[in-house]
Amino acid sequence: TTPQKAQIGAAKAVRAAAIGALSNPVTSNYKDTLLTTQFTPSYKITDNLTAYTSYQHGEKSGSALNVNFVNSNVKPERTDAYELGLKSLLWNGKLNVNADVFYMNIKDYQSAVRVVDIFTTQTNLANNQANPVAYVTAQGNVKRVAGKGFELDTFLSAIPNTTIRLSGAYTDIRYKDFKNAAFPEELAYLSTPAAPFTDQSGRTLPGISKWNFNVGAEYRRPLFTDWLGHASFNTSYNSKFNNTDLLSSFGVVGGYSRTDAAIGVTTTNGFDVSLVGRNVFDDRAHEQGFAQFSPYPYPRWFGVTVSGKL
Repeated sequence: TTPQKAQIGAAKAVRAAAIGALSNPVTSNYKDTLLTTQFTPSYKITDNLTAYTSYQHGEKSGSALNVNFVNSNVKPERTDAYELGLKSLLWNGKLNVNADVFYMNIKDYQSAVRVVDIFTTQTNLANNQANPVAYVTAQGNVKRVAGKGFELDTFLSAIPNTTIRLSGAYTDIRYKDFKNAAFPEELAYLSTPAAPFTDQSGRTLPGISKWNFNVGAEYRRPLFTDWLGHASFNTSYNSKFNNTDLLSSFGVVGGYSRTDAAIGVTTTNGFDVSLVGRNVFDDRAHEQGFAQFSPYPYPRWFGVTVSGKL
């Protein structure tokens, strides 16, 4: 009878849970030929101004993988990148200004994806489970990712004993076709047999800040015959980004800036003693965290470094 079949199926499930998963040996193999190409023509407009364009194709190796005793290899990731830029040397060589715009298209981007757990599904079918199809999060491929942006890099040496560097970038990299993403932890309850995935298409990739800036300066001055004094600082700024692979709303890190600084003396033969500081203004930006988080990932730190050549 139907109730008896259900009882037998439940008993099988209990035994399977107690024994654990059993399977014949599984062998996963991966072999491929990866292609890399680069084409970078340039044109010298003047002695101090050069324009260039670039095309690059690169491939990241796939991998042999089995998911719960079923062969499920990861395909290679393929990237086509395009760049157009200018390089200039101004003020009698005292100012460098480089700028570029770029676009990239990535196929089969390697990431964690939600896939059917074939082994567990077959087990559920054999045990007459009501909802037999099971899913698991495993390494796989996102169909397409695309990105665009621009970059600026400047270097100034017009002030005596001083160098200044300023750089910045705008980066917009998004999933273009990612319909089989796993739900973030706080939304895991929305995953059902009928709707096991969430669509992350159009969202920015984890760890990507749209705006990044960096400014730094160094001052060096002779003190004695064989000694130089030096002082420097570097400040970086990153706009907000999501720090979790599943793009949890609890993984957003707000925009922040961090400053490092150093002051010291060095000799002409390479011996150096410096007082250094990391995150000297004690910026504590971090993700809120759903299940766990690191509340103070970049603590303020001061110390002394000594280096030299033997």
